[in-house]
Amino acid sequence: MTVSLKRHLLTGGSWVLAGKLITAASNVLISSLLARLLSTDGFGAFGLAFSLVTGGALLSQLGLQQASVRLIAESMGRDRPERARASVLFAYRHVVLGILVVSAALLLGGGSWLALSLWESPELAGALAAVAVWMGMSSLQVLTSETFRGFKDLRLASLFGGVITGIMTLAALGGLVLWSGQASLVQAIWIGAGATAVSLLLGVGLVRRRIRGLPHGGSIAPREVFSISAPLWVSSVTAFALAQAALWILGTFLPKEDVGLYFAALRLVNLV
Repeated sequence: MTVSLKRHLLTGGSWVLAGKLITAASNVLISSLLARLLSTDGFGAFGLAFSLVTGGALLSQLGLQQASVRLIAESMGRDRPERARASVLFAYRHVVLGILVVSAALLLGGGSWLALSLWESPELAGALAAVAVWMGMSSLQVLTSETFRGFKDLRLASLFGGVITGIMTLAALGGLVLWSGQASLVQAIWIGAGATAVSLLLGVGLVRRRIRGLPHGGSIAPREVFSISAPLWVSSVTAFALAQAALWILGTFLPKEDVGLYFAALRLVNLV
């Protein structure tokens, strides 16, 4: 192992570890602030909303966030930067289409059925528009982070993988605690969506600058991309559903106060 590879592993690993620790810690602190700002039922509804945001983002990504890492790194490693550029543009175009489809399903009946019929949460049903926006921003943010990972920039991948969003959300919620000491579910979701949007705009600007220097003219076959992304997508969605099943079941049968306690416990487990 060469010295440069060792340095790359240590530096990159440090950024990844720091990013994950900061993100997990900020999530715990965000949950603590939300527990103070929201009602007990509102905090439980926020846990379900966050699950919808994360699950919808995963569905809309079509596995492309993972496939992009391989395709970009492979193209750059083979000295085919035009193919790397084509891979980035392909992923963003299709993830945007995925977001539109999932958002339509959420807003045209699917979200209302989950919120009212399954989880009996009118408060969540009234916040579905904010949930859809947050979901779309989160989906693109994950793709942006993984795009940097494909270019082997683990520093930016970590920063835009949740660090910037977490810090901005903490700042906004902390200000709200000092200002009024309370918030509605819709306000909390819009704060999350706004922080994600700011992080996304910064990240997309840097991605655009990165690919602007790459040559045009490359192409990539959709069949090649989806042959990689489809199995990853099925695996990720299945793993997410299994991990979230307990929260969904609690949301169906127990008071929202208990759902909120379980959601807070999940955040603590992630930090550990």
